[in-house]
Parts: sequence; structure tokens; C-alpha cells
Amino acid sequence: METPPRPRLRSTAAGATFAFAALAAPLAAQHDHGYDGAARRYAGVAPAAPHALHMPSHIFTRLGYWDESIETNRRSAAAEPDSNAAVHPLDYLVYAYLQQGRDREAAAVVQRSTLNPDRFYNAILGYNFAAMQARIALERGAWSDAAGLCVLPAAAPHVQAITRFARAVGAARGGQPAAAREEVSALAALRDTLAGRREAYWATIVGAQRLAAEAWLARAEGDDARALALAEEAAALEETVQKHPVTPGPLLPARELQADLLMELGRAAEAQRAYEATLVREPNRARALFGAAGAAERAGDAVSARRHYAQLLEVMRAADAGRREVQAARAFLARR
Repeated sequence: METPPRPRLRSTAAGATFAFAALAAPLAAQHDHGYDGAARRYAGVAPAAPHALHMPSHIFTRLGYWDESIETNRRSAAAEPDSNAAVHPLDYLVYAYLQQGRDREAAAVVQRSTLNPDRFYNAILGYNFAAMQARIALERGAWSDAAGLCVLPAAAPHVQAITRFARAVGAARGGQPAAAREEVSALAALRDTLAGRREAYWATIVGAQRLAAEAWLARAEGDDARALALAEEAAALEETVQKHPVTPGPLLPARELQADLLMELGRAAEAQRAYEATLVREPNRARALFGAAGAAERAGDAVSARRHYAQLLEVMRAADAGRREVQAARAFLARR
């Protein structure tokens, strides 16, 4: 059979996109790390087109390659006419900085994004603008900051849900159960709106966010049994779908939030398993690594604690000075 001619591509960006697909396709049946080489080769030949430059970071992010994600997203944003408006690569950049403990640089990127007058609230990229604000609070455990985020009612439902989720978790974990209950109710309404519009993916995500937030509300109200049941339901629901390309990752994975809850309740071995399950889906995620290390240490699993702490130090080798995670890891490894 005659081989059909290869399609002619009209732009350099389209050509690079096609080339990336050609490099990655033969690896599709392999473990995710099989995409590493394709992404690196593509990053080296990508044209100076913003989205083409950004594309490899989707793979770098899924593999937890934060240096590579930072480099590709810096280049992508810089290629935009207004780099402050490049909210999609900027969100990926913020996420990668936070994993490395480079909070000051992450905060500077978030501040840059606010200089753009168009926040894209009614478009898919509205997710990225809102997510950056939420990530900077939630990843650092700044619960009062998360609870105080502003919601714009004109935003699309899945965008509103980002801020409602951050506010709910922040309020519940910051000692404001009444405020948390209002946000949980708002999340339930947003989930119903999305379901009514047949936006099944976002209805699932917001449904999981509502359950995870309600778990922490139950914990704040002293109903630990209900909190545990809701946390498991949230994690199971979130894990029925894969990550949407618009986002580098969940604001806080539901399984990770379940692990936090288990740790608070003194169930360290179960918490360790939940943190490690998070790391299967979100490799090199700093918060989960720190949680897994601490849970293993408390559970008496020194081998796993050492492994997780050592990996955390590698991930956070460029972290801001004084990070407690780095200090705890170094202290543990020095004793062993």
C-alpha cells in the first residue's frame, strides 16, 4: 500500500506541534517516564511561539521535573506580547516554584498576573488566574489567606469553585466553621449548575472539592467519623478522572487532604499510605513528600522516612531560606 504523503504544515508552531506528537506517539503505551526524552527533544527545537514553548511542560509537570517546567514556562510567557497576560504558563510556573519551595518567586508571578486588566474569568483560562491566587495560600498552609480570597460572581462556575474551595478549606482549618459551611454550600450549588449544563468533568472536580472541604468542616465540628468518610469519598471521586490540561495539578489533591486528616487523628501509617498514593499521581509533589516523610517517621518506618526526606531535599534544593520542611528533613537525616 502506498504511504500517504505527510501533511504540509502552514506554520512553524504547527510544525513543532506535529513534531512533538510524532516524537511522543511511539511512547504512548509505555510508562509515563517514556515521554521524558520526547519532551526534552521537543523543548530543544520548539519555535518561539508561546504555546509551542509551553507544551513540554505538560509532561514535565506530570513527571515532577520542576526545573524543566520552570524553564519552558518562563520562555513561553516571555514569548507573549504581554507576558503578564500569559496566565496559562504562569500558573504552571507558580505550581513548579511552589514545589521547589521558592515561594517568593511564586508570589512575584502571581503579582505580575494581577497587572493584566483582562482576567479571563468567563473563559477556560480564568481557571489559571484564579488558581494562582489559591495555590499560593493553600500550598503554604496559609489558611487565613485562603479563607480571605475574593470571589467574583461573574466568573464561570468552575472558576468560582476554585476560590470557594480555597475559602472553605481555609476557613475550616483556620477555626471558622460557620464561614466554611457557607462555602461548602456554594460548592454544592456550583456542582449542580455544572451538572445541569452537562459539564461532567468539572462537575466531578467540583463535587470532589465539595466533599474534601466538607470533610474538614466535619473535623472542625468534632465529627471525625464523618470527616474520614467524606475524605475517602472525595479522594475516590477525584481519582475517577485525569487532570485537565488547563491545570498543572489539583489545588490540593483530595487524597493528600485525606492524609492530612489521618495525621491529625494520629493514624500515621494510614496517612503515610495516603500521601504515597498522592505521589503516584503527583510525582515529586513537595507537600505530599513532606507529609509522607513525617507520617513514616511517626509510624516508625525509618527507611521510608529517610527516602522521602532525601527526595524532598532534592526537590527543594533551591528553596527559600528557613523553610521548615528543609530543616526537618536535614535534622532527621543527620540523626540517622
